Amino acid sequence: MAEYAYNTLKIHKVAIWTDRGMDYTTGLTKYFEKRFKDLGGEVVLSDVFMTSDQDFSALVSRLKSTEGIQGVYADSVRSGHGRHHHQADPRSRT
Repeated sequence: MAEYAYNTLKIHKVAIWTDRGMDYTTGLTKYFEKRFKDLGGEVVLSDVFMTSDQDFSALVSRLKSTEGIQGVYADSVRSGHGRHHHQADPRSRT
């Protein structure tokens, strides 16, 4: 994923959202972040949430107020996938 974002999509500055509710997602985030930085990428925002969270408005606010973000790497369990990415869409007004 890091190689694809950096080399193919030409994304060099990312925000990272990590689901702290599972060791698995935390591990995936650590691997992505290390590899992305090794490629020359920069993490300009790092934020966390819990699997049970239903309101992501604070994360979205921090995302919107941080300049230079070209992409978001978000790790979550499948059950929260749809809602999480819907609220992460800057075009969403919900």
